[in-house]
Parts: sequence; structure tokens; C-alpha cells
Amino acid sequence: MAAVFQFEDLHLNYPSKALFQGINLTIPDERIISIMGPSGCGKSSFLSLLNRVYELDPSVEVRGKILFEGKNILDKKYSVSELRKKVGMIFQTPSCFPVSIAKNIEIVLEEQGIKKKSDKQERLQELLKKVYLWDDVKDRLDKPAKNLSGGQQQRLCIARCLAREPELLLMDEPCSALDPVTSSGIEALIQDLSKEKRIILVTHNIAQAKRLASHGILFWNDGNKAYVLESGNMQEMVDKPCCDTTRKYFHGELG
Repeated sequence: MAAVFQFEDLHLNYPSKALFQGINLTIPDERIISIMGPSGCGKSSFLSLLNRVYELDPSVEVRGKILFEGKNILDKKYSVSELRKKVGMIFQTPSCFPVSIAKNIEIVLEEQGIKKKSDKQERLQELLKKVYLWDDVKDRLDKPAKNLSGGQQQRLCIARCLAREPELLLMDEPCSALDPVTSSGIEALIQDLSKEKRIILVTHNIAQAKRLASHGILFWNDGNKAYVLESGNMQEMVDKPCCDTTRKYFHGELG
């Protein structure tokens, strides 16, 4: 099976905690991969490795290899900017820039070399339509992005990420701060985007993982370190878990 990412002897250490110790894992080339597990098992930390967001914290130590397109992205010679063009990140809390709705996306378009006003307007409209936000904001594009609802802000952040034309999207619990109706809309958007992009989704919501993902990775923490408890076809993990811990997790008895 083709791999999107391959981990070889991965170690991740914080000053007060050794989180991952020698992880070996292959993330297959599936449309939606769900990363699950209870709080504290390293899901978000794991996701931060995939486009080197962890480097924002200089106290974090990472060793081993993460292969993407056959190259080790942890190699200091590997361009972080090039990696983040290919691997986009959507955070749990929407992180809109403190500027207008339009400017949130135009900043990225200009970075991409799109300078002509008509070209920016065309691309802006295309992106906002893709995330089903255009009809809501087309008459107030010059208004502050922070005035949008939580769900609308998350859609805007997704549109801004898509402006860089990434090959793969990392989503860190994108629905956790949203109400059920808004979450349902974001789920539908994720399914739509998965037709064009590969998506790696961190979620606490087991039902959401079952609905969206074709492949699942279940992390666990034994109190000393985090590790991969099980990885495989999502439906098979639910129907035929490898151990009693996985079964109890999927039945809501643990985690």
C-alpha cells in the first residue's frame, strides 16, 4: 500500500515529558485518515510533526525520520516553507487574521504571486464558494473577519489554507468548538474536500471518525509514554478490534 507519511524510530520529548519513544508507523494513501485517542495521548503533538509546527516551541526535541514523498521532512535541509505549501494546517480554534474577510485570503493570494485585482477577486470568490461561505459574506467582504460566527471563521480559515493549494490537509479537531448543526456542515465540507485532497483528521468524536474516515490510527498513553495502539481500516477496527482496550474505547467505556 502506498504511504503518505512513514515514521521511523520517532522520538518526541518535551522538557517535562518524553511523549513518543520509537514510533514506527505508516500512514497509507487514503482520502481521510482519523487520528483518535483519549486526552493526553499525543494526537495534536503527532499532527504538529507533519508540517513542523512543533518548531514554534524551541524546547521540543524530535529525533528519527518522517518520510514524505520519499524525503525526511525532519532534515534541517528540508524547506519548512515548501513543506507547509504542500501540507496545510487547520487548527481547533479558528485563527483568522485581525483584518477583513477578503484580506484574510488576499494576503495568501499575494504570497502566491496573484497581484492583479481582478485575478484576486476571482480566486477569492472561488475559494469562498468552495467552503460554502460566499453567499454568507459576499456583501460584507470588507468587514472584520472576527465578526463572523465560529463556524464561518473556521470555513474562512479553511479557504485561506486552500489558497496555498496544499496536497494534504491536517485538521486538529476542527469541529470541537462548534455546535452540532455547524459541526455537521464542517463534516460535509471535509467530505467534499476529500475528493480533491487527502485529509488527516484529529478527533475526539468517535462517531465522527466512523462517519468520515476510511483509515484510523488509535493512540494510547500508558502513563509513561504515548504509543500507537492500533492502526488500520476504520470499519475493521470498529468491528474487529485488535484488543479489549480498543473495543472499550469504541464503545465509550474508556477514554
